Amino acid sequence: QPQIVALITGEDAEVQAFSFEENAQLLRQTLAENERKEKLRRINKSPTTDTNLDNRFGIHLTYPSAYKTVQDTTNFVWIEKQVVKGHLNIIAYTLPYEIDLKKIEERIPKIRDSIGELYIPGRVPGSYMITERAYLPYYYKTKVNNLDAILTKGTWEVQNDFMAGPYVNYIIKDTINKRNIVLEGFSFAPSESKRDYMFELNTIITTMRLVN
Repeated sequence: QPQIVALITGEDAEVQAFSFEENAQLLRQTLAENERKEKLRRINKSPTTDTNLDNRFGIHLTYPSAYKTVQDTTNFVWIEKQVVKGHLNIIAYTLPYEIDLKKIEERIPKIRDSIGELYIPGRVPGSYMITERAYLPYYYKTKVNNLDAILTKGTWEVQNDFMAGPYVNYIIKDTINKRNIVLEGFSFAPSESKRDYMFELNTIITTMRLVN
């Protein structure tokens, strides 16, 4: 059944148009928040019981049981969900509290590339995930559970291979434990629309809370 999500009133079309323009941002935020609540409702129907992130980093994410742990090592956890023609991924690691992030356009891609080289191999021997340089990432200041964070949105690729896709990367300043928590979601689904996949990954990451 179609639903009315917003009703714009005014004495004539010009007034209505003005009212819509004045409230467009609020409407977008409301729609996005309602979509997020619906996504979380679906996730909570079958939440994971894995405690890898809790045990490794003292953080908790709410995500579906369809995600399985691919890797769990000293400072790196990787969970993955298989989808049609591809997979959705979330990785977590930490950085020192005092790390210099002033030149984020230089530092964040280098950090991502070093993690890719260490932990995220491609299909071709010697290849690994890197930041796509042809499309400049976008950087935003935001908060995750009231902790300051830097959000990066960009495109990843695998050198010497035909693999690529979008990613969202959060560097979260954990002032309590004096560290930076990095949570990143990336998808690989050739010929599929990435919008819903990335919305799911972003929603999961923003459920992060400290458990210690």
